[in-house]
Amino acid sequence: MSRCGAFTILFMEATAGAVSSPQATTPDEPIQAPPTTARDEDAPVSVPYVDPPPSNFSGVAMGSLRHTRSGLLLRPTLGLGVTHIFRRTEQSSTDGTGPTSGSSAITAVPLEFRGLIGGALSRDVVLGGFLGIAQSPGATFASTGDDSLSFEEGIALQMVGAQLLFFVDSASPWQLGASVAFLNWSAHEPGSDGKVPGGAGILGTLEAGYHLWVGPRFELGLVFDLDLGATQNGQVFRISEVLVQNSETSFLIRGSLAIALSYY
Repeated sequence: MSRCGAFTILFMEATAGAVSSPQATTPDEPIQAPPTTARDEDAPVSVPYVDPPPSNFSGVAMGSLRHTRSGLLLRPTLGLGVTHIFRRTEQSSTDGTGPTSGSSAITAVPLEFRGLIGGALSRDVVLGGFLGIAQSPGATFASTGDDSLSFEEGIALQMVGAQLLFFVDSASPWQLGASVAFLNWSAHEPGSDGKVPGGAGILGTLEAGYHLWVGPRFELGLVFDLDLGATQNGQVFRISEVLVQNSETSFLIRGSLAIALSYY
């Protein structure tokens, strides 16, 4: 073998040995393991598409229908509210005294039932339609320069409209809402010859609620409503011995507190 060939073989063997041999370490030097990140036990657990979620999960699991405000919504509510209806009036006595002009108001505390059916536009945003009826056991009529009179049969209200509900967060119990409705109301008094104060018009509502889950798809909550409305009716009606001419426009303000049961 020539001297050049022997040199080539020695060079290749030396090169292969250098590549295959590990880095030299002293026996007393421990091999360092790669750093690991300790899991924070307080961090939220990521649970995608699990139904039901595990007991240690906080919040709303992706893909779960439990505790999720989406899809169909059915919500009946039952509550009490103070209703105040005021207007300009012209009144005269049946004995020919008058007429006198002034203002009058009807105050009552009706019990209201409302049923809402709707669907989620997106998670935690619901649009629906509702029907509402309210009836008070009695009502008080007061006018300028005249003593208060009592409506023994109270007043009745009927409403039909649309409502938008918005929840602050998927895990939050707080809810806001607004609605607009067609309103009809009337007061009843024995011996009124069928002519009673009343009117038809528009009612707007602002709503705030607090709801807690009582089942996988049921919420129970308290709802506060503030109603503002305007109605028209210019007919003449009789209360006791007083003839009253309604102004064409009456205004309504109402605050109510109700219990709501929601199904999603």
